[in-house]
Amino acid sequence: MDDVHLWMIDNHLGRRSVSDFQRGVLVLRKKDILNARTAQTREAAASSDPAVVTQPSKERALTRDLIAKVARVSPVTLGQIEKIQKTAAPELVSAVKAGMVSINAAAAISSLSSDKQKEAVAGGKKELRQVARQVREAKLPPKSKPVPAPANATPDQITIHKLNLVITELNEERDQLKKKVQHLTIALAKARGAH
Repeated sequence: MDDVHLWMIDNHLGRRSVSDFQRGVLVLRKKDILNARTAQTREAAASSDPAVVTQPSKERALTRDLIAKVARVSPVTLGQIEKIQKTAAPELVSAVKAGMVSINAAAAISSLSSDKQKEAVAGGKKELRQVARQVREAKLPPKSKPVPAPANATPDQITIHKLNLVITELNEERDQLKKKVQHLTIALAKARGAH
């Protein structure tokens, strides 16, 4: 029966109409089947010849990177799909499948309680985006308050202090823009890979 499941999974992975989430779920199911099969093979080998177990395995390890490559998603996205499968409420999983919410946002929302997840899904797309943003912001370290210039500072010291504050703000903005460029680059690579 596992061979039939593996054939069906491989067949679905070849289709263009399968979403990233669906591909991730399929590949994770394939990994489970292959891991179970490997464990059975090892047990059978160990019971027949214990010396076989001590020899290093020549099988190709099913790493997250390899599995993600098969699913044509990033390892981070695959981790998010795993998190969604394990912790998300059924309503949130349905919302991801329907395209109401992104995988990234659903992974963030899945860290909330089941009731809050259901409320977010009931609120629609806007509510889902807003809740995901709130969850992400809650995980960020608090921003440090700018230190005021000393009271007895000279005009040059005050100017330097103001410029340091501007530099700090610009560095934060730069880091945010780098993250956006990274996400856009990944999305562009996925779009090119789909064609």
